[in-house]
Amino acid sequence: MVPGSHTPFGTQGSRWLTLGVTYAPDLEAATDVAIFASLGTFVVNDFEVLADLALWYFAQPGKDAVGINPGLNLRWHALGTHRNPERGDGATWSLFLDAGVGVLLSSANVPDGGTGLNFTPKAGVGITWRPAPARPIYIAGLRWHHISNARINGDTRNPDRDAPGFYAGVSFGF
Repeated sequence: MVPGSHTPFGTQGSRWLTLGVTYAPDLEAATDVAIFASLGTFVVNDFEVLADLALWYFAQPGKDAVGINPGLNLRWHALGTHRNPERGDGATWSLFLDAGVGVLLSSANVPDGGTGLNFTPKAGVGITWRPAPARPIYIAGLRWHHISNARINGDTRNPDRDAPGFYAGVSFGF
């Protein structure tokens, strides 16, 4: 398929693969870093549903850990020009809000003292930008990064982690 010949980003039925990284320092003693892949489809114009898979490394007090984190994310592109690229330079963009949840399985307790099974709700804002019609779409954003086991083993084994989650990636239509 010729770049730019598929359904425009933000248009109902368009599908996208995003590859990226996340950096989430908890501003105390832990730092979480991930690589992720998302498969997204626009179910209606400007509203995207994404299936995510992230591989995490947790540098934390106690034992460091690695984890796998499948999830579901909903994203509303509230403002933007992707579906109407009537600009002279061909660049397009969007501003979006998103929210989602996932399940985290880790090699050690995350946070330390918790469990190896956790939930990962998230919510945030971001931007997409395509500098030219034949280029991929770049994405960046900031999310609330939360890890907790929802008290599955009681209150005493439910430490949580809250941090700003900075992420960036590249999206390709298919």
